[in-house]
Amino acid sequence: MPWSGGTFTRTNGVHTGSTLWVQDRDAGTKILATRHDTHDQDLADGINDTLEKSGSNAATGNLDIGSNRLTLVADGTAKTDAATVNQIQSNGPAFQATDTGTANAYVIALSPAITAYAAGQRITFKAAAASTTASTLNVNTLGTKAIKKQNDQDIASGDIESGSIVTVVYDGTSFQMTSQLASTPTTSPGGSDTQVQYNSSSAFAGSANFTFDGTSATVANPLYLPDGAVSAPALSNTGDTDTGIYFPAANSIAVATQGVQRMLFDANGHMTMPTQPCVLANNAATIDNVTGDGTVYTGIYGTEIKDQNADWDGVSTFTAPVTGTYLVTVLAQWNGITSAETKANHQIVASNRSAYFIYANPYSSSLSGSWRGNGAVFMDMDASDTLTVTGQVSNGTKVVDFDGSAALANTVSIVLFS
Repeated sequence: MPWSGGTFTRTNGVHTGSTLWVQDRDAGTKILATRHDTHDQDLADGINDTLEKSGSNAATGNLDIGSNRLTLVADGTAKTDAATVNQIQSNGPAFQATDTGTANAYVIALSPAITAYAAGQRITFKAAAASTTASTLNVNTLGTKAIKKQNDQDIASGDIESGSIVTVVYDGTSFQMTSQLASTPTTSPGGSDTQVQYNSSSAFAGSANFTFDGTSATVANPLYLPDGAVSAPALSNTGDTDTGIYFPAANSIAVATQGVQRMLFDANGHMTMPTQPCVLANNAATIDNVTGDGTVYTGIYGTEIKDQNADWDGVSTFTAPVTGTYLVTVLAQWNGITSAETKANHQIVASNRSAYFIYANPYSSSLSGSWRGNGAVFMDMDASDTLTVTGQVSNGTKVVDFDGSAALANTVSIVLFS
């Protein structure tokens, strides 16, 4: 048994070791042909169990070279050959620098040749022609396989350039291209710098109907908005979302601020302003015994009929909610006058200025003792300015009365004009 545990031991069948013939001599054993034959066969068996350097025999087990290097190793030329560091660095077994096919039908011959396609194979080649449509690859005449991009899409025109390095991985059915596409993505923006882009047939395109030049936007076609609501208008801004334009009903449009409707255009074109300052007040009950001694009377319009924005104090004073021009109208009627009363007047007293409406006595028996007058004036008022309407009868000793009736004999109206 020449090899035992990786160690070769000489033997002649009786003695073993490096002194087996000395052991025979010392034992008085003469030279025996059988022992020489046994020893020589032992040597032959030992030699036959070693690797022959010319490669005429093969190893029968894994070789342990004791952490030593294999040096001066040639590049592998078959699938079963060991690869050298040189081949690994150059990707030699999986790279073909010369594509011998045509555009869209690429053909390469790897060396060493692969004998079958297998999922996970990574192959790199230099394309000789640019792609113009869907493309295939045939490696070592194993058969053409489709080249796909983005998993399942066919190669398009310009995806592969002539001279470009292409890397593909076989997925079991097709080669998936993992190297960079040479073509510009189809989703790149189109149109001019100012045109808003939209997606059409999986590609972006510019539209001259909607442009933005960095300062203003131009819309050539209708711009559709949702209806919105008074608390969240359809057209608003990020810093004030309860202020803007909305559509409360069919064929209607409204404006809101602070979540409150301020203006409404209905289907018939009528415009209403629900919070616009508007006051109408009268003297519903007769104020008796107004003497003609020149006393100024306030509170003669103490019955509030309408106060749309809560600007009238219910007695005699209006407070301007905003700076503007207000239209003030006055209607007055006195009863029980005689020829002795010489005049009467209404006074509109405001913070900036006052207006007086003076009426001469038109007394005659046919008037049955009644006296009427009216007037209107624009008053410029600042926000928080006040306006008061008073009445006065001058001269005469007979007392007269401010008429009070549902017919609005004595009224004042105030509305914001501009």
